[in-house]
Amino acid sequence: MKILACDIFQDKIKSYIEYTGDDFNDIRKKYIQLLMFSPIGVALILLMSFTISRFLLFSLIGYGIIVYFFPVIYSWSKKEEYRKVTNLESPLISLVCYVNSLIDKSLITTMEDLSKLKHLKTPSIESQMLKKTINILNYSSYKSIQRRESLHRGDLMGKIYSAYMVSMDMGVSLKDRLREAMKEILSLYKEDYRNYVNKATELSEVIFSIFLLLPIVLIGFQFTFKVSLFELLLPLSFAPLIVFLISIMQPNSDYDINMNWKQFIPVILSFVVALLLNVNLSIRFLIIVSGILVSVYLIYRQVRIANQLVKLLPDLLREVADYMKIGYSITGSLSKIRIRDKFGVVENIVKKSVLEGEVGEVKTPSKLFNNIIELFKIFNKSGTSYNVLEELAGTLNEIMLVQDSMTKQLRLFDAMVILTPVMLWITFSILGNISSDSATLSGIVVLLYSVTTSFIFSKLSRFTLFYFPTILMGTLIPLILSFIPHVF
Repeated sequence: MKILACDIFQDKIKSYIEYTGDDFNDIRKKYIQLLMFSPIGVALILLMSFTISRFLLFSLIGYGIIVYFFPVIYSWSKKEEYRKVTNLESPLISLVCYVNSLIDKSLITTMEDLSKLKHLKTPSIESQMLKKTINILNYSSYKSIQRRESLHRGDLMGKIYSAYMVSMDMGVSLKDRLREAMKEILSLYKEDYRNYVNKATELSEVIFSIFLLLPIVLIGFQFTFKVSLFELLLPLSFAPLIVFLISIMQPNSDYDINMNWKQFIPVILSFVVALLLNVNLSIRFLIIVSGILVSVYLIYRQVRIANQLVKLLPDLLREVADYMKIGYSITGSLSKIRIRDKFGVVENIVKKSVLEGEVGEVKTPSKLFNNIIELFKIFNKSGTSYNVLEELAGTLNEIMLVQDSMTKQLRLFDAMVILTPVMLWITFSILGNISSDSATLSGIVVLLYSVTTSFIFSKLSRFTLFYFPTILMGTLIPLILSFIPHVF
């Protein structure tokens, strides 16, 4: 009799992993390991529920569901993650497919070429799955492409496969079909961002209810019931779930943030200092928050670099194309360009082109910038015309305009970062004489809610948890309010 979820839902899991290229046995192995160690989690929850609050016992239900259905949840989330990556990379892939169609390169060869790019995930998986169906399942190239096209029917990569299928079935020019597919992919790419704005607006109402209205109601209950500090902070436990929901519904981010333990040294030091110093609770919290801000800023510097590099890309492509018009190769064009960034990334690429006569290796926080430089390497070896780079520059310009428009619309959520601490401070101010909480504890509660919502709205509107201006604003406002006496 089937008891384990990986056996009961085996067909569903396999349908997910056929799309992503994952291995069923690996997922099963992880599942068995999770089941073996799950009693440790149960013991920790029981320990916390009897030492902190009995409310935590309810989390055993959620914990049990997550552990039991792990294979389904894991394989589904991997599918959704890969779908978003595919949608992000499809505009670039479609352009390369179009360029290669001009020199009669097949889709399988194109995917194999693109799989060499370190920063592109889709071609590597697609090339692997196409080869697998041909070599192991003995599919023909046509049937292999047809199978991948049916699996990708709901994403932008499916448009590329569809162009090849229509060309093979009807004898239509592949070049023309891919050009139409490029336009359709770009249009759907824009639509994906517009849909996200609508979803983000709906989710912001939920965030508003959980992290502002619910705490206000809990504070109000102190008229009749005794509400403990733990119960007052209970809505904060929804923060990881909200961030997870944002990650699912959000188009994939361009950021390739490299995080290491050194960036978290300020946080560790702040905790140590806060514990060692003989100061009151509010000062301890201030020290810890300061450490968190320093760490956030260290990570945010990579976000700044990525944003600036992406803005440079259209001009960089056009300038390279201009030099190619007068006979320079891609490496020769790169050695001549005058565009520079204040972080020295472009300058290093130019130096590599001058000294070694090849496109330099790059590893920046921007996936898009990395992919374009990697494309230069491919085009430099296979050859391409300046028209392709000009077309790529135009495509990037359109993508950036859509992203800028989306960011401007989502910037309104910054008002929530300001509103949360102000409204909570006013609520505590009005109920301060009735509430049993001290001014220090109320200030800490306001600070925790404010910092949490600033991280959430940073993720929602800036596609990263570490957008420093938003986090700083969400930290400074409650700190300033804590110095203002309650006057109501």
